[in-house]
Amino acid sequence: MGKGRQVMRRSSLMAKQVISMSSALSLGFVSQLWVDTATWMVVIVEVRSNLLSGESERFLLEEICQVGDVVLVENENVLENELKMLGLETLVGYEVVTPGRRTIGKVRGYTFNINSGAVESLELDSFGISIIPSSLVGELKF
Repeated sequence: MGKGRQVMRRSSLMAKQVISMSSALSLGFVSQLWVDTATWMVVIVEVRSNLLSGESERFLLEEICQVGDVVLVENENVLENELKMLGLETLVGYEVVTPGRRTIGKVRGYTFNINSGAVESLELDSFGISIIPSSLVGELKF
């Protein structure tokens, strides 16, 4: 992907069609993003041929070449990896708790750097506010 800080909302990637550049075939639609909660990085993109049902397949976020109206990847081989899912979470729907054990809302979405995967901020449903994860690490209740 291009250089620079390209921050994207999770919601703007969801349901986008994923296309192989080599064959122009559709690999499906983005159905989920998986975050490594130890590093606060989006690492895996899940796709489904049909958003309502069907098998899901996964590829690494780093395989994305470009995001526009569709998500472009090099070729279909990106789906062939056996990816480890241990320690990965969707984040959405989890409660955020302060160090004083006060619940301040549930995660509705987040923004992340499309190049590195780094989660930049969380969107909470309670106040519609964003918080930066570095101020929160270890404060999500899984």
